[in-house]
Amino acid sequence: MKTIVSARRLRHVGALFMLLLLVAACKKEEEKNPLLSCRPAGGGNGIGIANARTIMFWMAQDFGCGQPYLVSIRNTETNMTNYGGLVNAFMTKFFKTQPACGTEGAITIQVSKGYEYEYTIACTGREWKAKLTADCSDDCIAIELK
Repeated sequence: MKTIVSARRLRHVGALFMLLLLVAACKKEEEKNPLLSCRPAGGGNGIGIANARTIMFWMAQDFGCGQPYLVSIRNTETNMTNYGGLVNAFMTKFFKTQPACGTEGAITIQVSKGYEYEYTIACTGREWKAKLTADCSDDCIAIELK
């Protein structure tokens, strides 16, 4: 009888040990990529307003190329290219200093936290392309286009 009890205990201890290893592996994965901790529950598609992070593009001067507009924003991991959560896709004003996030006249969009994105903004004869990281912060990311 003692052998059966010991075997059961051993299985329970083994299962508990495997569970602890799994948790430790998850922690190590988050340490490798701290963005994982703020991604939308269930993974999401990385674009849209699930666990949203606001991105605002602004300019201090008119480059004389017409009205700058958001051409695309692409999640580099999921390769999704739509940009749900769009607030204003066209720039209609120029600012001497950085405006408050979401100010009318700037290009303002929302993306999901926890991902890296590539964006393209353009106007006639001019284009801005770069990458940004929507980390876990609740602050707005304000990007001046120069």
